[in-house]
Amino acid sequence: MPAPTPAAVLALPDREVPETRPRARTLLVLPLLLAVTLGLGAGLAPVVTLVVAVTVAASLVLLLRLEWAVPALVVGSVFEGYLDRLSPGVVPWLGLVLVLSWLVRRARGRRPPHRLGALVLPAAVLVATLVASYAVHPLGAQGLAVVLRWGGLAVVGLVLADSLATGSSGPLAPRTVARTYVLACTAAAVCGLVTAVLADRHRVVAPVGPVDTADGTAFFLLAALPLVGTVRGRREDPVWWVWGCATVLLLAGIGTQSRPALVGLVVMTVLGVATGLLPWRRAGALLAVVVTLVAVAVALLPVPVGDVLSDPQRYSDPGIAQRNDQRQVAWALAREGPVLGHGPASYAGREDAPPDVDTAYSTVLESAAEIGVLGTLALYAGWLLPVLGAVRRWRRTRGRLTGDVLVALGALVAVSLLETQQLALPLWLLAALAWALGRPPPLRSALLPASADRRTSGQVAPGS
Repeated sequence: MPAPTPAAVLALPDREVPETRPRARTLLVLPLLLAVTLGLGAGLAPVVTLVVAVTVAASLVLLLRLEWAVPALVVGSVFEGYLDRLSPGVVPWLGLVLVLSWLVRRARGRRPPHRLGALVLPAAVLVATLVASYAVHPLGAQGLAVVLRWGGLAVVGLVLADSLATGSSGPLAPRTVARTYVLACTAAAVCGLVTAVLADRHRVVAPVGPVDTADGTAFFLLAALPLVGTVRGRREDPVWWVWGCATVLLLAGIGTQSRPALVGLVVMTVLGVATGLLPWRRAGALLAVVVTLVAVAVALLPVPVGDVLSDPQRYSDPGIAQRNDQRQVAWALAREGPVLGHGPASYAGREDAPPDVDTAYSTVLESAAEIGVLGTLALYAGWLLPVLGAVRRWRRTRGRLTGDVLVALGALVAVSLLETQQLALPLWLLAALAWALGRPPPLRSALLPASADRRTSGQVAPGS
């Protein structure tokens, strides 16, 4: 093709060149303003600037990656006591970031294959009861904090159930999340054991969860014990990993001297033997390990065993009689306000409350005293409804992880009758795991789907 002559080029009509705004201007101004802000902040308040910068960067990363937001919340909840010493409110912030990350993923069109209708109803009733109870009995900032914490956990439980139900593999797989929780609790147990030995304490108390108590520590560790088998991600992994984590968890749990945790351990063993998940041979081995660890814990205690046996009220913090008194008070309050209770945080904020006791030592009684019977039923419905699907799935498949989650959830529900743990993560996490494991696998679409005229795609039907 011959090249155009100069005359032909001059004869071409003039075309209007659109006016464009250079994109580099925006790309230059924003980093420049950010750099100036960081520079001024680093010069005026370097520590605050560093904390804000790290917080914003971590929020953006977790906001865009739900696969990282879920394990961050799980690990952060286990080490909440440590994080609160650095900066209060880290775990609620992680929960908020998780919910926002889930909304971002849903906005992108990544719809889960399962619906959460059975879980949304009790969560909605619980949140509505919390708001109504606080509106009728406003108790200031303390009550509002309990409403936000409690309602936030209900929403986080839904998000976890939705996220884990869609993750058959990868960071959002139920086995991976359970392994993350077990490893975090094992690390927390090691910290508690080391602290107890160095500080000459007679009990193992690790600052895990929202409450820095021995019973709170035992509650977290008890939830991780049935899931310890998830530490072996592959068959090639050594078995001593499982036994090592189980030994550490048992030793730290026994060192807490928590009576509700001991009840939970008994319930866990009975459920394991009854379902066949724990053979009699392993149950005997577990009993031998527990007896050995009790002997080791007794040998390491700085308080003589004779003193503890002769004066149990002195070394039980608080004593059994005081716990029963608090439960009776909560029962009386629940009978006085059966509909909406006396408001969130009303039990700890009552006038006749002891200065060192702010719990009723029972999730059922304290929730009934604060938000009424309806809210308590919705609370336990959110924990127990996933059990129905998980039991049906376990009967068909006999999946090991499903059975372990059911055993752990049953033990923790039993412990919740003797301890106040509705504001801690383990029960909500186990309910989400049970929901995810109890759902049927998503149906795979056909390779050659049928067209609009209903003609087959050429695939042969099963059994034909």
